[in-house]
Amino acid sequence: SQIQYRAAHENAKLAEENKALISLISEAPLGLALWDPEGILVFSTEEFNEMLDAMSIHEGGTAKFDELLSASLEKNLHLLEPEQQSHWYKQRVKEFYAGTHQGEYEMRDGRAITAIDRKISNGFIASIRKDITHIKQAERKIRFITDNVTERVLTVGRKGDITFANAGVEASFGIGSKELVGSSIHHLFTPQFKTKLNEILDTKDSNAFNTQVFTENVEAVRKDGTRFSVDVR
Repeated sequence: SQIQYRAAHENAKLAEENKALISLISEAPLGLALWDPEGILVFSTEEFNEMLDAMSIHEGGTAKFDELLSASLEKNLHLLEPEQQSHWYKQRVKEFYAGTHQGEYEMRDGRAITAIDRKISNGFIASIRKDITHIKQAERKIRFITDNVTERVLTVGRKGDITFANAGVEASFGIGSKELVGSSIHHLFTPQFKTKLNEILDTKDSNAFNTQVFTENVEAVRKDGTRFSVDVR
């Protein structure tokens, strides 16, 4: 009948679109995978498979997230101490099935991997993996240089968020770089300088970095609330 013909035609069209979409995703530059609600791998790009193959934990057949993660720990692929592994595994599995995980990992072979897991509308879980070894190596080189200079080095984004802090900044303010990065620069200074900071952040070309040069002696605030004088350039 005409209705059956239309249905068959629509199904064929949908199948072609799905095939084209899968082909496009398969060539994506990121390691991308799709898991069903039970954690079974139903789709993965070539790069994702290569990452599993490089870890020698993808042997074909049905692959379940929990089993792959457990195998990676058994092979001692992650840079974790033995006493950390159990807690790390439980937390990692919990965040995976919740679809809320985002983190970076150092591997035993020296590589650095970023991982993101997000639950999508049908209950499946989409995972993205990316080798960021070259980025982490560059960061370590920059930190080595800045940690060996006598000055405090702090870099700030356009909204006032701290993007980098060297050892000098950590020591002066009594705050570690992990706590500093991502926080606002405003909490490091007294209100008098906050106004000046806002002016500097607001006075910028939208197509270029702010190149304003200034030097000012201001009062900064340590984590414990004590204040000290610092030259800001």
